[in-house]
Amino acid sequence: MFWTTRVNKIAGVTLLLLALGIILSVATSLPITDADPLERGEVEDLLVDIQDNQELFGLNHAIEIIIDSVVGIAAAGVLYLVFRSRNRTLALFGFAFLLAGQVAFVASDAGSLTLLFLADDFSLGGAGGLAPGDAAVVEVARAVAISSGLADQMGFTSLSVGLIAVGLLISWAPAGAGPVPPRWLGWLAARGWSSRSPG
Repeated sequence: MFWTTRVNKIAGVTLLLLALGIILSVATSLPITDADPLERGEVEDLLVDIQDNQELFGLNHAIEIIIDSVVGIAAAGVLYLVFRSRNRTLALFGFAFLLAGQVAFVASDAGSLTLLFLADDFSLGGAGGLAPGDAAVVEVARAVAISSGLADQMGFTSLSVGLIAVGLLISWAPAGAGPVPPRWLGWLAARGWSSRSPG
């Protein structure tokens, strides 16, 4: 009983930290750039915007790295611990996809941080005598941005599947010894994320 109570408290704190982190991540990312790296002519604008907003870009990605590599993984774990008494298989399925989503987001974070260095090379010149504004830097930055974007898409897809599993767990599975959230929250999670899954 003591262990269950402690896990439930840890789960609540972890999910609150996750929500706060997501809000901070969105708030710090909006002013950085609106350039689309998938558009060839906007890669230069992306690099210039990153260079002009280095501190904010660094803060944004520090927050995202903490979310993706610590808080998000912890949230996946505590959701499994809290709801495994309802249906262990479905809880494990949800945990696996939530964890896979966080791994994909970590890969995306690595790509985004690489763009910070490429933006510096684009502005000041790079190794091997590359001049500022060199086309090679632009092409590498585009490849990195596309790879990072693809990792994000895989992360959101995995996250969606994991949250659908958790939603079904809350909606369908019989209540266990742990917390019993309203079943409509499960339906909301399953329906909301299934309709938002990137395709």
